[in-house]
Amino acid sequence: PCPRRSAAPPTLPPERAAPPRDRPAAPASPPPAWLADDAQVAADLASVSRTGSRLFLLLAPVHLLLQPPAQGVRLAAVSVALAVVCLAVHAAREGPLLRGRPGVALAGVLLLVCAQCLVFVAVIASAWATTAVLLAVLAAGALLRSHAHVLVVVLATAGGWAVVAARHPGAGEWREYGVHLACATVLAGVLHVVQLRTVDRLLLARRRLQDVALTDELTGLANRRGFLLHGRPRVEAARRAGRPACVVVVDVDGLKRVNDTRGHAAGDELIVATAQALRRAAGRGALCARVGGDEFAVLLEGATARDVRAGADRLERALLDAGVAASLGAADLGEDASQLDDLVAAADAAMYAARELRGADPGADPGQARVAGR
Repeated sequence: PCPRRSAAPPTLPPERAAPPRDRPAAPASPPPAWLADDAQVAADLASVSRTGSRLFLLLAPVHLLLQPPAQGVRLAAVSVALAVVCLAVHAAREGPLLRGRPGVALAGVLLLVCAQCLVFVAVIASAWATTAVLLAVLAAGALLRSHAHVLVVVLATAGGWAVVAARHPGAGEWREYGVHLACATVLAGVLHVVQLRTVDRLLLARRRLQDVALTDELTGLANRRGFLLHGRPRVEAARRAGRPACVVVVDVDGLKRVNDTRGHAAGDELIVATAQALRRAAGRGALCARVGGDEFAVLLEGATARDVRAGADRLERALLDAGVAASLGAADLGEDASQLDDLVAAADAAMYAARELRGADPGADPGQARVAGR
């Protein structure tokens, strides 16, 4: 890095006792998308398929012991077949067929559970067996996150039960359980809506916590954790695609002196002015962060190396225009490092080397300091 000297020494913003008025707000959280949260749906699929396979296997000997031989064998065979299907779904949940469609797979497993209950009702030919169907319908409403999946499972189950009940016309007990099934269907819809609202709120709370954990409160920029979390995949993608990228580290000169002589409100103004200047100069595609008390980092990407160098020059000019004296150091992807952490370390070293080269006093008032760049 080589030192640069500004044409006129930059000056601090006017001294004020009040905190800055124009503070950038933290980025708003995106609206929660419960349907896109496939990780939790996949976890539900793993749990339901594993538990369903075990329950079906346990039901097989129960049917053989408690039911008449002919009915017991049929029910046990159905239970074993469904247990095998649930085990197959559990084993294939990470495979290419089900990985991108955990919601569909979960709906399929619950539909199998409802089908087993319907087979039980049909074989027993007794209305009291409808209780199992009621529980299966409620489980579908409470677990599924897609309106379409709930409608398919619940309506298919209710339709199947109606076909079975039609074989017993005039039986008052079947009509009574039909009313119970209708009530269970409505309750399944209520559980479905409540579940979606609860999941929405939980996801919104989680995203707000992530914003707090990854955002600097004073400037609204990313903090060090957010810079590394969002920057690492971008640098890796740029490296694989052969695109140029650059990390610029900016260190505000004399922040401690400002805090000691003018108060922390003036120091906050200086930090906010720096953040606003960097944000405007870097543009939308750049990643800006406050990575320390008086230190910022900017990840620049461009179609060509010239674009990246021009972006670094814009940062320096923007700081001068904002009256902020700072030392800058930069590191290029491929030339200085190949990972974001190494780029930050190399840019940090370049910044300190530039400061040593120009002989700047880190404790000097920014109004008297010079600016160092690449």
